[in-house]
Amino acid sequence: MTKIVTRTLADLPALGPDFFARGVEGEPTRALYDKLAAEAEVLDAIEVRAAAAGNRLDLKKKVRVAAWNLERCKAVEASAKLLLETGADIALVSEMDAGMARSGNRHTIREGAATLDAGYAFAVEFIELGLGTPEEEAHFAGKSNELGLHGNGIVSTLPFRDPYAIRLDEGAIWFALDWHHRRVGGRNAIGVTLDFGETPVEFISAHFETLTKPEGRALQIERILAFLEARGPSRPAIIAGDFNAATLPELNRPDIDLAWFERPEVYEPMFAALRDAGFEWTTANKPEQTRRVMNDGRPPPGIRRIDWFFTRGLRASNPKTWPAVDEQGNPLSDHELITVDVEL
Repeated sequence: MTKIVTRTLADLPALGPDFFARGVEGEPTRALYDKLAAEAEVLDAIEVRAAAAGNRLDLKKKVRVAAWNLERCKAVEASAKLLLETGADIALVSEMDAGMARSGNRHTIREGAATLDAGYAFAVEFIELGLGTPEEEAHFAGKSNELGLHGNGIVSTLPFRDPYAIRLDEGAIWFALDWHHRRVGGRNAIGVTLDFGETPVEFISAHFETLTKPEGRALQIERILAFLEARGPSRPAIIAGDFNAATLPELNRPDIDLAWFERPEVYEPMFAALRDAGFEWTTANKPEQTRRVMNDGRPPPGIRRIDWFFTRGLRASNPKTWPAVDEQGNPLSDHELITVDVEL
């Protein structure tokens, strides 16, 4: 059964140093993982701060929605400034650090939302038992994490209610890898409800697993769709984020068939499940690259779209891809920022 988290807190509880010591020093067994996951209260709560009083959804005809994988959010102020420049009312964000040495031990979504005078909801994907990727482990050697949390969230200048997090897998896949530090937790999607007059609309920020195949991504979207079905099969909704759709065609190939954009289920079956549930994507997206070449020694990513908006019961227009760079042209993430305007 899919786990749904609805408990909300103003501050997520800190994990004791003993938790991290046991997680790092013990044998990477499923039994140890299950014990740690059961103890980790941060995996069963959502940190929430309300939007500023006075912001009113009923005064807006259109809402601009952003989706962005911020890759740790190492530059909080510059990232917030780019979001502000887009004019987004609500941002569906992923890969946000809280108390990680690699991002200055900052609570990135909390500080970014404060900069934007916005509210937020944040759900932990992973408790990080190390400093990061092998490159991050080397670069930040000798430093320590204060909280060790990494997750997904929603930042909104508009009032929202009833936050929830949907667990997209059973966890443990990142606990026993031989090339990456240990993690406790798993992929999730976090959602909130915004009321357009008397019509509730669901806004969901999703981050799909990288270590899986198209069939695995289809199972992850099925969990989200099953949750939405229980809330109301025709309720308007927008699902957005990083879907890691790694088998979609590379966009720089001279022989690419541009019809792939209208029938991507040929490559990724999750699109068929979305279409069957009433979602569409052709008006909310452009067939453009959303990965950014970082020029920091990492191999260049495949030139394809892996970040998407999916809408149901909403009129989508003006999709745009924004270069994820600061004012000096320095990369803010390995993903571009995307926006779309929606109205009932």
